[in-house]
Amino acid sequence: VIGSGIGAVATGATFAYRSEIIASNGIARAAAAEAARTCAIPVLTCEEALHDDLPRLAETWGPRIRAMNPGVIILGGEPTVTLPDTPGRGGRNQALALALARYLSDTSDISVIVGGTDGSDGPTGDAGGLVDGTTWSIDAEKAVLEADSGTYLEAQGALLTTGPTGTNVMDLLIALRA
Repeated sequence: VIGSGIGAVATGATFAYRSEIIASNGIARAAAAEAARTCAIPVLTCEEALHDDLPRLAETWGPRIRAMNPGVIILGGEPTVTLPDTPGRGGRNQALALALARYLSDTSDISVIVGGTDGSDGPTGDAGGLVDGTTWSIDAEKAVLEADSGTYLEAQGALLTTGPTGTNVMDLLIALRA
């Protein structure tokens, strides 16, 4: 059994089981780091650091990503988002990607992808967003404030859509500077 309900038992069933971790955010991050190294891309950071509220994460990581050396930053975790009374379309990964896009404005060599490892983000069929120095505009601020990043990213052609992956080991953020 994978994910939620790991301790659930079917009525009348008798079986033995052992508990074993076959996937984790650390394993996902390590695989991303290995893929980068295989492409001769330096891994600058690889850590589980996405456990905070979205604005604080954007304020912390946005400047770091903008100032990063050529290479890749790989982060994992699950950000939190405080929603307005009537949120728009999107999830935490789309919102974080769009909030980070502000810090990438006018850069031409940085791209950031933020996505759910299960292939979904909030109540959408998208996994997250892929942003760069061209993604942010004056309308993006309103989309972030109204929790409507999905609508904005769709109009920009910046949604990450993978379909269901069959696993869920939190979220990944990968920032690449060429």
